[in-house]
Amino acid sequence: MKRLLIASLIFFSILGLIFITIQHGRHKKKANHLTAGTPYVSFPIGYKDGSAVELSGFTGRSTVVLCFMDKSINSEKLKVLLDKKLRGFMNDYPKLLWFNIALNEKTAEISEFNNASPRYIFSLNDLPKQYDLNVMPVIYVIEKTDTIKMIYRGFSPTVISDLAGVF
Repeated sequence: MKRLLIASLIFFSILGLIFITIQHGRHKKKANHLTAGTPYVSFPIGYKDGSAVELSGFTGRSTVVLCFMDKSINSEKLKVLLDKKLRGFMNDYPKLLWFNIALNEKTAEISEFNNASPRYIFSLNDLPKQYDLNVMPVIYVIEKTDTIKMIYRGFSPTVISDLAGVF
């Protein structure tokens, strides 16, 4: 009888823990991150004539690529690959605008590919939270229709050809 009581107690304890875990997972607030097919969120991407230029000033006319990188190993691998292959890729897609966004601890530095204008540095607090930067590097492709066409997370040696498949 004692064994049955102990076994029942253990069984219902485990069942209770499972139920509590499931209920806790349901009540977690989900992050409101951007996904493919959703509109992008604009943010300052540079300065011109003393005033901020928003990302929205570049979209709608051509496809825009935002390439977020940090100091991680995968971001460093992507930088090396982009140094070798990005110029040829951009020659194939001349209307494409490519922005590299290098993240530090508190700031981000934005530079437009093939543009001699100075780089723009801004606080990470000014970057909308909808841009999910948990896995680095991350590349957002924004269509002329102002929607996100593709989000590429992490590093792969085939990233350039993978992106070419989108255009």
